[in-house]
Amino acid sequence: MTRIVIADDHPLLRRGLVSALESLDGVTVVAEAEDGEAAMRAITHERPDIAVLDIAMPNGNGLEVAAWAKANAPTVALVLITNYPDAAFVERALELGVCGYLLKTSAIEELPHCLAAAENDGRYLSPAFVTAAPAAPPMLDDADTALLARLTKTQREVLKHLAAYKTSKEIARAMGVSFRTVQNHRARIAKSLGFEGKHRVLEFAVRNAEHL
Repeated sequence: MTRIVIADDHPLLRRGLVSALESLDGVTVVAEAEDGEAAMRAITHERPDIAVLDIAMPNGNGLEVAAWAKANAPTVALVLITNYPDAAFVERALELGVCGYLLKTSAIEELPHCLAAAENDGRYLSPAFVTAAPAAPPMLDDADTALLARLTKTQREVLKHLAAYKTSKEIARAMGVSFRTVQNHRARIAKSLGFEGKHRVLEFAVRNAEHL
């Protein structure tokens, strides 16, 4: 029996994924989570065969949870689902060794293929992502150069940790500061760069990881 943890902060999609998985022979969903911290607890407690993680979750997004799982639960196969066909996200996900990377609009239909690949130590990407990952690190363009120049040394350090998909708690430990201080840094970075939306700072950090 393949044991699976599902983590997604949208209840309707999460229930759809659970229903799709439990309709498959030899598959059982052992836990559901609505954010990153709950996902890490579920993985720690259940030690599933596979964890299906939404990239866009509060309290630790799917990439942060995947990075944590790689260090703390290396036997768990990881599947990421997302609305964002961003090449930088795909590249980082592959670096983390995920066995599946699915677009949400087709995740339910593609999950059986993804699970089959995972069980054979393979990898499955939604067709939209097959050509998304770049062959080489992107060059730093003029716009990003100007944005990076707005940041302090400490803020760039925070971005470097974000680019490695560390959670705010992990960044706080690495920098020797409080969790609230890290959250304040992230908010100030977003304000300095003129970013809105919870993924813009992470996307910027990932895209410019080689230049921080």
